Amino acid sequence: RWCEVLTRKSFVTFMCDDVASQLGIEAFDAALERWCEVLTPESFVTFMCNSVASRLGEPGFDTALKRWCEVLTRKSFVTFMCDDVASQLGIEAFDAALERWCEVLT
Repeated sequence: RWCEVLTRKSFVTFMCDDVASQLGIEAFDAALERWCEVLTPESFVTFMCNSVASRLGEPGFDTALKRWCEVLTRKSFVTFMCDDVASQLGIEAFDAALERWCEVLT
């Protein structure tokens, strides 16, 4: 399925890191489908890099993703989730700091 949705190059990038090890886990697969519908194929592949793939399907994490996607534009959201932001979401002090910065910057 994913090879059909993504370009060949994007599919190779998509399968790196934690995606391959998570495929077949029901919550992960359902979350993949949801985010593929929300984001463009190119931004979806970028979104899945690093920590997102390792946490996708966790209820609290999925809730945080939905919230920040609503707050930010989709393009900004994908950039925002890269690197270590995804690994820190759900940590109370980190979430509070994000909220404070969001208020300051908007």
